[in-house]
Amino acid sequence: VDGITYTAPMKQPPPPQALPEPRWLIAAAAILIALFVALATSSLLTESQTSDEAIHLAAGFAHVTRADFALNPEHPPLAKEIAALPLLLLNIKLPLEHPSWKAAHASGFQLPLGEQFLHHNGARFTTILTAGRMPIVCLGAALCITVFVLARRIFGWRAALVSLALCVFCPNLLAHARLVTTDLAVSFFLVLTLLGVHRYLDDPSLARLALAGACIGLTLASKFSAVVIVPAVLLVLLMAPSGSRRLAPAAALKAFAGMMAAAIAVLAATYGFVHLPVYFSGLGGVFTTVTGGTQAFLLGSYSNDGWWYYYPVAMLLKTPVVALLIFAAIPLCYLGGKRAGGAKQHLVLLIPLFMFGAAALASARNVGLRHVLPVYPILYILAGQTISLIAGWPVFRRRVFVGLMGIWLAGSALFIHPFYLAYFNEIGGGPSRGSRLLSDSNVDWGQDFFRLARFMKEQGVEEILLAHYGNQDPAYYGITYQYLPGMGHIKPPPAHIMTSDRVVLAISVMTLQGMFMRDRDTYRWLEKRTPLARVGYSLYIYDVTGDDDAYMKLAELYTRSKMRQQADWAEARRPAR
Repeated sequence: VDGITYTAPMKQPPPPQALPEPRWLIAAAAILIALFVALATSSLLTESQTSDEAIHLAAGFAHVTRADFALNPEHPPLAKEIAALPLLLLNIKLPLEHPSWKAAHASGFQLPLGEQFLHHNGARFTTILTAGRMPIVCLGAALCITVFVLARRIFGWRAALVSLALCVFCPNLLAHARLVTTDLAVSFFLVLTLLGVHRYLDDPSLARLALAGACIGLTLASKFSAVVIVPAVLLVLLMAPSGSRRLAPAAALKAFAGMMAAAIAVLAATYGFVHLPVYFSGLGGVFTTVTGGTQAFLLGSYSNDGWWYYYPVAMLLKTPVVALLIFAAIPLCYLGGKRAGGAKQHLVLLIPLFMFGAAALASARNVGLRHVLPVYPILYILAGQTISLIAGWPVFRRRVFVGLMGIWLAGSALFIHPFYLAYFNEIGGGPSRGSRLLSDSNVDWGQDFFRLARFMKEQGVEEILLAHYGNQDPAYYGITYQYLPGMGHIKPPPAHIMTSDRVVLAISVMTLQGMFMRDRDTYRWLEKRTPLARVGYSLYIYDVTGDDDAYMKLAELYTRSKMRQQADWAEARRPAR
């Protein structure tokens, strides 16, 4: 036609999900998951007790051994119960005769009980802590597996490998996959719920309905904020297609009612059935906390009311740049009719993502990226499909691109190892600048006392001035210190007075920032000095030997704190005296 000779049309590569699965797929996935476990396990051994771990372990042990759910009612029991299971093999017990036991039940002040349980028991506290953390590592591995399975079901095997790699090398998931907290557990059970709902929509049956409902119950039993999953599942059932067509509204509501019946039964089981009312009272208390806010720090500013944009900014600063670039490409998969009707097929992911995101934007409690941790696995599953955007590229170019992105992504996790809590990406200037941007569990959760003890030993520092944040006594780590006023301590400070000629001062990031302190500028004078060292990313070390101005500041601080002996010590150290 018109002098042009037409040949057979060029064959286009099939979409990724249509390609046959290679034999090495499962082996590759297993290697990635094993790497996740190795990174999490090796790094947890270097982390000291973080803020809530002691009371979570004590409460979990009480839940399992005594069906006592009066302890730590501000968190549902499932994650604590799972963490407590290995403790049953240890020669430990609850301090039933100690005053902290009665106080925890009478006043709700639980931190002394956590300290007594962890540090004054029949096994070393390091053994108890490691035993409690390992089940959370297992939940992290299970999360990686579930992400891979769900991405493979929806987008195919290539997308599943991308999603799995994003999950395995996520510093934020690695950070919380090693700690006895609720954040990793709720992330896992949420994705497991989405898998269950997706399987039900693919082929509705009573068994699949019950399994999906059970997963909802496990999610609810993990963290109170997970209550968002209830309306999310209802919307998914009403809007997403089942098989080749959408469920009728009556059928969707009937399925939802069945799932919720199973969910309530499982939720009740985690409370020993008869204690289920504790869940609803705890849920009400958390709503009050979330809407009421607490002191927060963002980009150098402080607020008690929070910022609606806190979590988006935190994600921008603490998510690997490779992941951010892939997230930005997700909408391209839905443009130009590339996935006609595809968005409806993917509502099982999109609706929960938007609802959890909206809840985060509405929250006034801006204390850490961990509160939006459940959105990461969903985003990683959605991100897997972006592999289709380069399906038409030449093979060599595609392989080079994927390889470079993979190296960059893996580097994000490997270079920060084992300091995952303090990870900040290149946009945030890296972890060394994190303390200027965010606070609390984003940077400093009391995780570096093992490292401080090692630093003192290596440097020949026998005693130290210490202004730390946290509810644990650094003496448990072999640290001899003279107390400097900080925040979060649960017992009177030690009366130790330094006698060393050399005066080395260590201060936590939270204390340096003035978080939760009456005077935020208490330690602002230290910012004008160059630190001698940094331990991890949460402790700064200063050598103030012979520093007259520093001793004057310390004397003033001790005087305001009504610590006369320490004030006299500081005055006596001034070179002019």
